[in-house]
Amino acid sequence: MVPQRFVNGGDIKFEDDPLQVRLGGLMTGQEYQLTVAALNDELKKCRATAVDHVLLALGPTLVTLIPWALRHKQQRNARRVILARAVQQLNDSREFERLGLVMRWQTRPEKARCSCRLGAVRCLTPGWRMLSLQELTIWRKADYEAEVNR
Repeated sequence: MVPQRFVNGGDIKFEDDPLQVRLGGLMTGQEYQLTVAALNDELKKCRATAVDHVLLALGPTLVTLIPWALRHKQQRNARRVILARAVQQLNDSREFERLGLVMRWQTRPEKARCSCRLGAVRCLTPGWRMLSLQELTIWRKADYEAEVNR
């Protein structure tokens, strides 16, 4: 699982430091850093700006919440499209094909009861709550296909 953190008041950024991630021999630290840094650069386009922060801060007037909500919806949709496109590009790339890897963006990982991430099995119980409702995972292609076909 690629760890993420919140930046800029609610937007996400994926951890690109390979020393803080257990790669499990899937890829080298440099390959991981280049992959995640490219993804983070793409996500900059849909982050909140100073205008969004001002509109939200003026929320008690209620008039500014409508433009903020519209901008927030556009940014959320752009983030979804960018992530889907980036994951597809990485999965189609020769580098991921050579390494035998698959990247997956899960918007509702709590629905998966038992899933294989980075070669280790982690079972989720029904009462388990996640801090993040979304996660980006890198799988071995054979493990991913076996999980999907179950």
